[in-house]
Amino acid sequence: MQIRLRSSLIAMADNCRHMLLYEYILKIQSLATAANLAFGRCVDIATREYLRSLTLGTPLPDPVSTFQALWAQETSENILVFTATQSPDVFERMGTDLLRDLPERWDATGYEVALDADGNPLLDVSLSYYLGRFTNIDVFLDGTLDVIVYTDDSELAVVDVKSAAASHTPLYTLRSDQLTSYQVLVQGNRRKLGLPPLRRLGFWDFLKRRASARIEPPLLVPVRSAQELLAFRDKCFWLAEDIKRRRFPKVSRMQFNTPCEMCAFAQHCIYGDDEGLVFPASSSQQTA
Repeated sequence: MQIRLRSSLIAMADNCRHMLLYEYILKIQSLATAANLAFGRCVDIATREYLRSLTLGTPLPDPVSTFQALWAQETSENILVFTATQSPDVFERMGTDLLRDLPERWDATGYEVALDADGNPLLDVSLSYYLGRFTNIDVFLDGTLDVIVYTDDSELAVVDVKSAAASHTPLYTLRSDQLTSYQVLVQGNRRKLGLPPLRRLGFWDFLKRRASARIEPPLLVPVRSAQELLAFRDKCFWLAEDIKRRRFPKVSRMQFNTPCEMCAFAQHCIYGDDEGLVFPASSSQQTA
């Protein structure tokens, strides 16, 4: 049996195993998309296309125009869900402010986008790695990395671009499973990519503020130790076993940090209400 994991799946499993069942196993889809997710996609693509052209020496696109075109497409083609303090105009203004600052903020980092063995910029890099066999399960890790760079100290680093409401802390950056998974993927594919050893991991925060949206300096930390990587592998193995055995308990946690309030599947999970959800033909609606 083969099970493929990725950092978003692992994070969702930590939030609620039943949410994992809905999204990754039964592949139930919501007709609506959280505006924050759509906004993040637009920022990521606009940033990536600017860095790609800069690295290749081709004519530079205007990142603001790129973002605005992508956001207009998102708002016209998709059903977006906004909170009470959000609106399409607010997001457009924040994105415009952020992408206008991108060239200067990138220059201030002193970073250069790394190239693979074929000379391709390492942006939006999809990688896979075989973690090993656990009981009778072949466990693979997949992931897509925003950008691999050389820092101003010539150290190889993985940088994840985040459109966030608050800055990432050093404590979280040191513990993030997402970054750990990226280290595993880069180290497992390093020779194929033609890269030196990975030295740093971190986040680059694009802060979503109504009146003061800004790009923070990247926050980088040292790579994980061998012991930490073994612990992460074990966590992946145990999750794969839970998936195989169909262990998907519902998790409410405490009221102040419950995943239920932000879950797209909550109405079905709690009340059996399937409005706004799309169930594949192979999925049963009797999951609640």
